[in-house]
Amino acid sequence: MAPMTSPPASRIDCFNQGLPVLGVDTTTYKSVKPSSESTSKAKPPLILRHVPSKHFWDLADNTLRTPTFTNHRQSNSPIATTFSKLPLESESDVVYASLLYAISPIMEILQVLYPDQWTMYTELNDRGEILENPGTNGTEAVVRYDLIFKTTAGHLNPGKTIAMIEYKRRGLIRYDDFMEVIVSDDALPAEINKVKIDSQNRSRSLKTNGMSYSKQVCRYAQISKCKHVALFNWQHLVLFDFHRLNSGTDKGNRNKGESFTAGDEANVTWVYERGAREGVMEPGSIRKALLGWLLKAFADFESQ
Repeated sequence: MAPMTSPPASRIDCFNQGLPVLGVDTTTYKSVKPSSESTSKAKPPLILRHVPSKHFWDLADNTLRTPTFTNHRQSNSPIATTFSKLPLESESDVVYASLLYAISPIMEILQVLYPDQWTMYTELNDRGEILENPGTNGTEAVVRYDLIFKTTAGHLNPGKTIAMIEYKRRGLIRYDDFMEVIVSDDALPAEINKVKIDSQNRSRSLKTNGMSYSKQVCRYAQISKCKHVALFNWQHLVLFDFHRLNSGTDKGNRNKGESFTAGDEANVTWVYERGAREGVMEPGSIRKALLGWLLKAFADFESQ
């Protein structure tokens, strides 16, 4: 007789549960390089300022506790059954599992709050700026977003990007690659300035995949003019807020022909559910943090 399994959680209750354990994790770390010329030219932030995840969890909790959702029948219906044998061996596997167990229940919440005002795309191409190289013709940079939330044609500000998620294979995101440029939320100005200077002269820096992925997300933010970008590989959720995106620093660097940038610093929140804690990584519900982050992104967009 097959063992008894618990029924799936509701779309409300799932945010208080961890992501399901899927497949067998046999992935190993390998370094990756930027996949395009425009991304390789990107200039990542000099520092990443840690923002505690509590803000996102509280935002999600406060939203879910309102009568709008506690009395909403659709929100209390179950999420998908856990298919524990689903593999997570590739990036596309992570995308599929994410849509099934994290994005789908979040979409139900967003549809109640912002009915028919947004849509979501996967594998969406976007054309960036012309790359100028001495002695050659300019070429148009094209990037592809893994998952992106945009406003609909019926929105007062149609076709704009609200937030995006960049997916990675398990095993490819590690804290060690980012740690040297992360500063705590209570860091003093002198410490922040020192890290910026050290990052500029490369006595401390992003490493291997931390460098490649930071270039990628800041390039995506710059092209889409959207400050909310996330990295997710089922093991780690890294939430970026490029709050200096429109500070003018990106334009200044492009005019010099140096690089593309989304500002010299960014806020970062790092959530994980299983494994050993390192640095500013925070254990807790990835689903709830992702919901709170998207609620913040939508609220920021509406307040523009």
